[in-house]
Amino acid sequence: MVLTSMSLLGLSFVGTTELWTIHYPRKRVQLIFKDFFVACKNKDGIGSTLKVIESTYERTFCSLSRPPDTIYSVSDLINISFARSEIRIHEVPYTEGFRLIYHVMNTSYEHLIGFETKRIEGKLYVLFVHK
Repeated sequence: MVLTSMSLLGLSFVGTTELWTIHYPRKRVQLIFKDFFVACKNKDGIGSTLKVIESTYERTFCSLSRPPDTIYSVSDLINISFARSEIRIHEVPYTEGFRLIYHVMNTSYEHLIGFETKRIEGKLYVLFVHK
């Protein structure tokens, strides 16, 4: 699935916060960032932030502190918040936002392991070389 901020879609909502919740019970979520253009806050506090929020942590990102290319959730619930303020670079409106792909993963890989035991027969030869 693809998740894109509204500003990258051409819908410029300045001074707003976009929120997404991804929840798959008993699964984990993998986020893969494809596009990331988020202007950091300046000394006046004007700028935007992207937050990835889980049950055990909250991480904040911007262009100077980019997210890793891939994030794996530690739980089955992840929230994403994009707070956008009006940014102008040399008095030209600046398009910012992000695009990511997310995948749902199993929390364990037990379903991939067969629990049947098979007897393997063979012979072991030990060679001694005597000089």
